[in-house]
Amino acid sequence: MKKILSLMLLCATILFVSCKDDNETADSVSVDGVKLDKSTLSIAVGTSETLTATITPDNATNKNVSWQSSNTATATVDATGKVTAVAAGTTNITVTTEDGAKTDVCAVTVSGGPKYMIYGAKGDNLVFYDGTEIKPIAGFTSYGNYIKSCAQIGNDFYGLASDKHTILKNGVSCNDADKVPQNSSYKFYSIYASGTSLYVNGEDENGKATVWKDGQSMLSVDLGTSRFSEICVLGNDVFAYYSKYDVQTRISTYYVYKNNTLIYNAPDYRIEDMKVCGDKVYMTMTVSNSNNIFRYIYDGSTMTPDTNGGTQNLTVDDFIYFGYSGSSMYAIVKDPFGKYALYKGNIWNTSPKSVITPPASTKYFNIYYVGEYNNDVYEYGAYNVPDTDDPTKFNHKQAYGWKNSADPFRLPIDTINGVAHISQ
Repeated sequence: MKKILSLMLLCATILFVSCKDDNETADSVSVDGVKLDKSTLSIAVGTSETLTATITPDNATNKNVSWQSSNTATATVDATGKVTAVAAGTTNITVTTEDGAKTDVCAVTVSGGPKYMIYGAKGDNLVFYDGTEIKPIAGFTSYGNYIKSCAQIGNDFYGLASDKHTILKNGVSCNDADKVPQNSSYKFYSIYASGTSLYVNGEDENGKATVWKDGQSMLSVDLGTSRFSEICVLGNDVFAYYSKYDVQTRISTYYVYKNNTLIYNAPDYRIEDMKVCGDKVYMTMTVSNSNNIFRYIYDGSTMTPDTNGGTQNLTVDDFIYFGYSGSSMYAIVKDPFGKYALYKGNIWNTSPKSVITPPASTKYFNIYYVGEYNNDVYEYGAYNVPDTDDPTKFNHKQAYGWKNSADPFRLPIDTINGVAHISQ
């Protein structure tokens, strides 16, 4: 009798739980639709705005949604509906409900800001990105290859490939005799643009350090086994520097040429960078076995230390970038905590213009380029993000841009070798 009663009680319990589950399923509310707060959106390059999705009915059980941009080269959207403008153009932002796959669309128009061209890498290929389309560079994979030097002339963007022979124009091999030296035995190390002319730094068939202007040799010096590291142009003059190591003293001496004339040598100093800004040539230098970094100026006749501030206590690794855009001088310095400080003007006696802090979930953050456009400063760089399959590994890079060090916008490539801004 007890066994029968126990069996009856068990069946009643099962029946009660089953009815409860059925009632809960019956009480779930399906999604009827989703509506965005905006059907159209106009934003400027480098800015962001968040869209809001409202699901009906309000008491729907599953309110999860996903977001997608039809053209990530123009604008991206994250999991919260935040739309970030990347480049001028149009795109559709679509929100989709997890329950029932209901959708709504916002048409986004991006305007303003610079149009940019980028050399870099995407997946297995070196690529040229014109702001709209990613174009693989023929003959170059991203394995062991890169664009080592870039130069802009108007709306054309030149790049020197790491094979030391190929010069690209807008992503395509350039064989224009009025721009590129025509000899397969030449080796090229860097390129530079001034006005409408392209300058190529390399060595000729006899091993002489040579600079070509629009395909014609204009500077040729026998440096033995040394070669010019970098060149720049001020007016009609070409400036170039190289280093020579003395095995007995273990000291590297850096030499600076103006055209075919040696104008300066710096024993036990290291030239980190050389740029033209306004009517002067600026060299950023470091002292061996020291944390000091300082700048020299060539004013057209003499090379003198920068009188605006002396030295700065920075390690060589801290100094990331030195250059100019328009008439403004820029420098990027990395602090011990991984933050990147952007200086405009004199790095020695001014506070940083802005600071970029890398996201906590990333590694190996680098800034590669600074450019000025309509009084706004754009910075471009990349960092490694966690792998999808193994979040403990950081093997994949993502390229980003920042406007005035804020509101990062993702670029549809992995790494950056060079950036050019052109007018819209």
